[in-house]
Parts: sequence; C-alpha cells; structure tokens
Amino acid sequence: MSWQMANRIASIEAAHAHDELDIDLACTPIAVGPAITRAGVALIWRPMPGLFGAYIAEELERDPGILVNCRLTRAVRRHSAAHELGHHRLEHSTVLDCGAGHDPTLELGAAVRHWTPVEKAAEAFAAWFLMPRRAVLATLADLDLPRVEQPAQAYQLALHLGTSYASTVRHLVSLRLLTGADADTWARIAPSKFKRHLAGDLLDSTRDIDVWHLGRGHHRPLHTSPGDLLLVPAPATVHSTRGPVEVAAEGDGGVHLRCTDPGEQPCPATIVTDTSEITLTVEPRPYGIERSSLPSPISPGNSR
Repeated sequence: MSWQMANRIASIEAAHAHDELDIDLACTPIAVGPAITRAGVALIWRPMPGLFGAYIAEELERDPGILVNCRLTRAVRRHSAAHELGHHRLEHSTVLDCGAGHDPTLELGAAVRHWTPVEKAAEAFAAWFLMPRRAVLATLADLDLPRVEQPAQAYQLALHLGTSYASTVRHLVSLRLLTGADADTWARIAPSKFKRHLAGDLLDSTRDIDVWHLGRGHHRPLHTSPGDLLLVPAPATVHSTRGPVEVAAEGDGGVHLRCTDPGEQPCPATIVTDTSEITLTVEPRPYGIERSSLPSPISPGNSR
C-alpha cells in the first residue's frame, strides 16, 4: 500500500469516526481518550519499555482493548492512542507497536523501519483523526495565523493541537498547507531549538518539556504537562496565578511561568494578566484505566 492510498483510506475512516464518536472538530486538542472509550474500547496506560502501544482485537467474546505506554511524552501518547484506535476502526487484528530501544521521546514513525499496509493505515489514521483540516484551520484562526510560515509557528500549532512537531509538519503537507520542500527542511529542525529560544537557561533539559508562547491564542484553553513553561511576552503584566502554575522568571522579554505537579488528576489553572485571563489544565502523566462519563459505546460498523 502506498502512503497516498493509506492517507486516502485513513482520511475517510477518520471522518466517519469524528461523526460517529461525536467529536467537535472546532475544539482542539481532540480528546482521543474519551473517543476510545466512546468506541467501546478499554484504554489502559502502563509503563511499557520498548513499546509505544498495543491493540488487542476482540476475540472469543472478549472486548477489545488499547494499551499505551504512559512514559511517552504527552503528544506521542496521544498519537499512539489514536494510532491504536486506527487499528480498531480499520478492523485490524491484535498488533504490538514496538518502540526503538527505550527512548520515550521518539515518535511512532521514527521507530517503524518496515511499514506494513496495516501500520501505514493506522499511522495515517492517527494524523487525520487528531489533525483534520477543519480542526487545524480553526486552531490557526484562534492563533491569528492565516498560514504557517515559520517552523516556530508549526511548533506552537502542534502544542495547541496536542500533536508532535514532526507529525504536524508532515501532516500539513497532506492538508496542502505546507509544501513538501518546506516540510523536509523544517522536519530536520529539532524542537529543542524553539524551546531554547523561548526559555533559554530556564531549561536544564528540553526532554519531555514544552514551551508555550502566549502572545497568540491567549483566549484558547490550554492543555499542558507538569514542567511546561509558559511565556507571557512583554509588555503584558501577570497580576496573579491560580492552580498548579508558578512564576519561574521575569525579565525584559516577559514573564515565564512553570506548570507544577497537579497530583493524580488533571487540575485547572488560571493566569490573570492586564489584558486577558488565560485558562489551562495541567494534565499529569496518565496511569491505569481511562474512565469516561460518555454514553454507551458504538461499534465500528453499526452506524454507517
């Protein structure tokens, strides 16, 4: 199967999934965990060295399940969960998606050397499920970006979509929002470059930490992780913070805030500046079975 064919199949199936699972495409990041629960699939987060995730197909009257390595970064966890949902939606059999060594920051695409048709379809599904054109355009509008013109903008877009920088750059080509030549050039830039530019010496390491620039899209609710840094650029002044967020540094460039550990459950926070009130949710690394209050599940084929 060519990647072109995989994208064609995946884009159609992802559109069906959005419709059947009641996904609001104007609200990003798309909530993949509740969508999996809504599909009638158990989602379990566990540390799994050497694995990104696994799909356990429905066999012998056993319900299907998805396992995702909770040691992955937030964006890669979300992508891996959507990848496994793709296996379910495309009615694949049980599959283990192996990682490369024990590096939890690698993307799924970086670890698969020989793409089978099944893996191509599931990988393409993950991109189309998390980054459908309508959702990407809505997010760009919220960020006051008519188009993505710089790789640093692609990095910030990826944060708001809850996707990795590399997968976002690749998918912008599929959406015809970026040329293949620009994508090839941008993909060679490590996200650590953008993080260091925004946060400098505040970062001992760029591993598993993102840096948000709040000069655009300050009215969007944010979904962050413990340790993430938030830059409120000058001349805005931070008057107060509530919840798991604290001032890390102040300078001529603005105020850097750090997300702290929220405990075992996602915790809301608020940043009050002289121009806006920024709301965010700090999400801890998940563990155990994902719970959802969504209504009864829909099987992949019974509503088409």
